[in-house]
Amino acid sequence: MNRKILFFLLITVLFINVFAEKLIIIEKGDLLRISTHEIEEYNFLKYVDENGYVVLPYVGKIKVSGLDTSKVSSIVKNKLEDGYFRNPQVNITVEKSREKKVYIFGLVRNAGEYNYKQGLRVLELVSLSGGYLGNIDGLIVKIFRNNSKVGIFRLSRIISENRVNYNVEIQPDDIVCILSEAENEIQ
Repeated sequence: MNRKILFFLLITVLFINVFAEKLIIIEKGDLLRISTHEIEEYNFLKYVDENGYVVLPYVGKIKVSGLDTSKVSSIVKNKLEDGYFRNPQVNITVEKSREKKVYIFGLVRNAGEYNYKQGLRVLELVSLSGGYLGNIDGLIVKIFRNNSKVGIFRLSRIISENRVNYNVEIQPDDIVCILSEAENEIQ
């Protein structure tokens, strides 16, 4: 590859990493700090309710979940300008994110809830729960997301046959069940 092109690509990547604004998406249960420099008394900590809304003075009820902090800042700024304030500079930060959980039940040593982390996969969750119980050849993994079944996989294929496509990435609030094939047939 030409050195000039390689240098250009390197500089572009560095520029993006240094100057790109990191988007922080607001979720239900997050604690937000909302403030302005121009309006001294406009400094609040507000939780996003379970429907994804916050209620603010001079603004009212606004839907914030699923939006990034800069978009919500813009919405609040526009609503304040529609009222009594001129050009308020609104700052919104996520003070505390809702703790995200995943759940594992069935034939594992320590069934229950575990903290979610980005990139968590089935095998890591089984490991976090202390490992599986019983003969691996007779165990299946069922994954549920938003009250729907994501899939059913044989644990042996994930482990011994190295079937990584079955080692599904777990999402927040997923429920993973490790069952024997006999238990699965009963259901």
